[in-house]
Amino acid sequence: MQRRLFGRTGLQFGALGFGCGAVGGLMVRGSAADQERAAARAIEAGVNYFDTAPDYGQGESERVLGRVLRALKADVVVGTKVRLREAQPGRIAAEITASLEASLQRLGRDSIDLFQLHNPIAPTGAPAHLPASVVLDEVIPAFERLQAEGKFRY
Repeated sequence: MQRRLFGRTGLQFGALGFGCGAVGGLMVRGSAADQERAAARAIEAGVNYFDTAPDYGQGESERVLGRVLRALKADVVVGTKVRLREAQPGRIAAEITASLEASLQRLGRDSIDLFQLHNPIAPTGAPAHLPASVVLDEVIPAFERLQAEGKFRY
């Protein structure tokens, strides 16, 4: 598997990652045996990045991924996301923190490698879109605090 540097982090990801989304349904509706077999085969093939989010199966993807990685005793890179729905100014940091803590609990981990904002950044008016000013003023400081607390690496 070819490896690619992830920005300036020093992390090297395989050219392919393992998406745990609801598309296809394996990590939200598949059997436990098939879930473990698929993840094990991906790791054997050189996949070292597993991508999930609370929106994938209403948290089921994170629960399953946590179980599978514990069963396989896998040392891989794990990323999850936060999507802010109708975020109220001044409450965004609390919403981000609550989302990440819930994700960590579902994954059965103290921290993850990669934490991403799942909202599009665009002018106001569209549902679930965040204006750049909100991202700069509230989202980034919340992410920086959680990173400093060791909740995620990047």
